[in-house]
Order: sequence, then C-alpha cells, then structure tokens
Amino acid sequence: TPTPTFPPTHTLTYTPSPTPSYTSSPTPTQTPSVTPTPPPTATLTPTMTPTLTPDLAGTRGALTVTAASATLDAFMTAEAIGFTPVPTSTPVPELLTEIPTTYIAVEGATFTPTVTLTPGLVVVLAPTDTPTPIFAYEPVSPENADRMALLAEFRGHIGSVLGVAWSPSAPVIASGGADGTIRLWDVVTGAEISVLRGHDGEVSAVSWSPDGTMLASASYDNTVRIWDVGTGSTIMTLAGHNGNVWDVAWSPRGDLIATGSGDHGVRLWDAANGNLSAFLGRHDGYVYGVTWAPDGRTLASCGEDGVVIVWDAEGSELLYRLQGHTNWVMDVDWSPDGSLLASSSLDATIRLWDARAGRSLGIPLWGHNGRVDAVDWAWGSRVLASGGWDKIVRLWDAESGDVIATLEGHTGWVYDVSWSPDGRVLATAAGDGLIMLWGVR
Repeated sequence: TPTPTFPPTHTLTYTPSPTPSYTSSPTPTQTPSVTPTPPPTATLTPTMTPTLTPDLAGTRGALTVTAASATLDAFMTAEAIGFTPVPTSTPVPELLTEIPTTYIAVEGATFTPTVTLTPGLVVVLAPTDTPTPIFAYEPVSPENADRMALLAEFRGHIGSVLGVAWSPSAPVIASGGADGTIRLWDVVTGAEISVLRGHDGEVSAVSWSPDGTMLASASYDNTVRIWDVGTGSTIMTLAGHNGNVWDVAWSPRGDLIATGSGDHGVRLWDAANGNLSAFLGRHDGYVYGVTWAPDGRTLASCGEDGVVIVWDAEGSELLYRLQGHTNWVMDVDWSPDGSLLASSSLDATIRLWDARAGRSLGIPLWGHNGRVDAVDWAWGSRVLASGGWDKIVRLWDAESGDVIATLEGHTGWVYDVSWSPDGRVLATAAGDGLIMLWGVR
C-alpha cells in the first residue's frame, strides 16, 4: 500500500457532519409530526404529518410545508435538517413551475422538487445556505486565497493522475489514472482505502453518485463502469460509445449519468439499469467535458470544436452554442447557483458565460502559459480554480477576473482540480502521479 506524504507537523482536521434528527424513528420512509402556527387569518389543519419519501430522507436540505391559497401568505416549516422557507407571496402555480430553478439541490443531495401530500399542501426540498463544513479550515474567498497552502499529497498511481473527485458524504476522494485504476483515499488519515480494477485503458474521469455509495469511471476503453464503493465491485458497465470516454458526470438528482466521448457524442444513461436514456447530440470533434447544472435538468458539454453547448436534458434539446474560444475547450463547470459557466481551453484562457442568457461575460481570463485542462468553482464563493500544462494551479476572483492565488508544487501537467463540497479544500491531480490537497492556513 503506497504511503502518502504529508508536510511536516500538519494533520488534516475533519469535522463529521451531524446526523439528521427526525421526530420519528429513522426509517427509509420518515413521518415527522408537524404542528403549524399560522397567522390568525390562515386556515390550516391543526396537525399534519407529511411523509418523506425514501429519496428525500437523509438529504441535506429542508422541508417546507406550504398552505395553498391564492398566495403563500401562510406557511409553516418542519425542521428536518435545517430549512429555507419559501417566499411568502409567490402564487402556488408559479412556485410549482419555478421550483427546479429556484431551489437548487446541494451537490451530493438527492433532489425531488415536490411531493403532494393532501389537497393544498406540498413538501419542497430546498438547500441550506451552505453545506455542512467538512474541514476545520476557512472557506476560500478572494480575501484569504493568498493563504492557500499545501496540506497533504497522495501517491499511488503509476503514471499520470487524470481525474479526481470528492465524495459527497464522507472525507474520501476518488482518483483515476493512466494506469487504468481507480483509487479511493481517506483524506484524514492519508490511507489508500481501495484500488478498483477492471478497465482496459486509462481512466480519464470519475464522478460520485449523490449519496456517495457508487462511483462512475470513464475510460479510454470506450466504457463507463459503475462501482459499488463499499465492496469495490463493478455493478454495471455502460457500453455504446465508439471512442474514448473523456468525461462522466452523475446528475445531482441521481437518476442520469452523462458521458462525452471521442465519437463526438453526448449521451445520457439511466443510472438505475445502465440503459441508454438519450443521445443528446454531437460536437464537431471529441467531447472533452460534460457537467450538470445544480438543478439536474440542464447539461453543458465542451469539446474539440471550441464550443460549449448547453442542453435541456429533460427535453433532449440544444439550448445554446457558446462560441468564443479559439481552440479546443477542455473543461466546463457551473457556478454553485447555476447562473454562470466557466470554460477552459487549449487557447490558454478561461471564459465566463451567462448560462441563462447564453452569452459571453466580458474578456477571457489570461494567466496560464499554455493549455488549461480543468476548472472548478468553490461552493458558496466566487472563487474559481484552474489547472493546466504550465503545472500551476491558479485561483481566480470570478467577479473581477483577477488571479488571487498561485499554487505551485506539481512537477507535471495539472489534469484536474476539484473543491471539497464545503469549498474549503482543493484537490489537484497531475502528470507527476500526485494528488495534492490545498487549504487556507
């Protein structure tokens, strides 16, 4: 078992997420008892018992029970895990229409827009303002980014590390490498938990299921494998692409898996059975990146044609073609609120886009000396991380476009960057065979 190397006198500090508490016993179907306290003019049943369906139970979010009158003038909240009340003046029909875009699922949370209870009542899952902290470090911001420092590094892959991703439910990262393996790491102890073998080619990307129990891996063997993280066994193999699978992304809702390939195609797969759900369309060249919007309904892809395409995944419809890069687009990522997109390119730039209007936002971000392979937004922040062939990780203030930190340490091309779900620790993967963790010291 490879031994990770930590900088002297430093140990990662992990703060476990609190266990959600319910008024009823924790079973797959929860039934908390809710007693409303409406304004005097409101008329509500004195006691209501909404039922949490299994896909709602245990999520990081909120339950809001709302009275359905002409407007939501009266509402009550059931404190399941912490809550965000719905607007009190939103007409019910409009609320039900806007829920998928108004209430964004926290990455790693199962998202179900509405659950009908009794006539006039719905349960809405909405995110808390910030995810539960994972590490006892400061959340990154433009004000403290200059204090980002190396926390730990892991070595185990033979050759380049091409992809890295954080578990949404535990202090664990997954990495995929040119050696064809996927490795799971305990970021607190530094131990290599397991090595997953089965691909017949390089593993280009990894993506977790929202509940953290499964992992998807993309490979140059033209397939995607779905793994049971607990047992290390392959659950199913997604076969259908006729070229290297460059990227894979699990939907925040958990129901679909998106892939992009050297066959120029963007595909959606049913996460439950592995069947092809939809063929969204093609780029004019390899598809290097796919990423879901936080609402789980919209997908962005990028590729060799220098274009970012925004798709309506539910309707299998192309919404926008975002053009501006002058060479291959290597990666694309959504801002935490789903309003912006960032893309990185072989033209050595990063571009920001208005994802809802389908237009570019100002001039590109210059700083890297060569191809920029990866971009990733920090949760609850305007900080953007990027890495590329100059072997340097840069942090950007997406609002000003300024470089606010430069992280040097890798001796090989930086292929991937990934923020922890709480936006406090950055993982980077590179051609030197290392995974490095960075945080504000």
